[in-house]
Amino acid sequence: MKFDASSNDAEWVAQIDQLTAFRSLQDDWDGDGAVAPSGELVDGAVALARSLREQEVEPPDRIVAGVNGTIFFEWHLPDGYREIEVNSPSDAEERWVRTGSDRAEVASLREDS
Repeated sequence: MKFDASSNDAEWVAQIDQLTAFRSLQDDWDGDGAVAPSGELVDGAVALARSLREQEVEPPDRIVAGVNGTIFFEWHLPDGYREIEVNSPSDAEERWVRTGSDRAEVASLREDS
């Protein structure tokens, strides 16, 4: 999932700006009891985004706050759907569902301390 750094750099900057805005979320931000991501979790998500950017990974189609205090990065690609859920400042789970498949491939991502 490589990209042209010059054309997608602005997209990464916008996504990272959106992540930092998640710091302002409060519990019940959706009106249905959603848990706001902690500042530490947001910091971990920003670090992950910067790492992916440095690795020249294509920016996600969207980044959203989950209702359980996590953050999701999502890619909708011709060959499938990729999702990374940031669960803690140093842990995330990647899910990949290939087009035409009903099974997800799952991998744990952990920051080495």
